[in-house]
Amino acid sequence: MKKLLAAVFAAGIALTAIGPAEAAGGCGRGFHPGPRGICRPNGPPVYAHRGPPRAGYYYRGRGYWNNGRYWQNRYRYRNGWRYR
Repeated sequence: MKKLLAAVFAAGIALTAIGPAEAAGGCGRGFHPGPRGICRPNGPPVYAHRGPPRAGYYYRGRGYWNNGRYWQNRYRYRNGWRYR
C-alpha cells in the first residue's frame, strides 16, 4: 500500500510540474517572436510574382526587366525607352 501511495504521489508531482506548451515562442495566437525576441503580429501572406518577368516593368529591389536582364535606370529616347 505504501508503494502504491508513493507512486501516485510521485505521478501527481510529475504532472503538476509540467506546464502548458507555449505556442509560437510564448507570443500567443496571431503573434510570432521578432529578431530581438519582441512579439510581433502575424502579417498578411506574401505572394510571389507569377510568370516570367515582363519587359518594362519595375521590380522593387531589382530594377526594370528588359532583354534578359535587370536595369536600374531607364529614360525616354526616340519615342521609346532606353535602359542604363
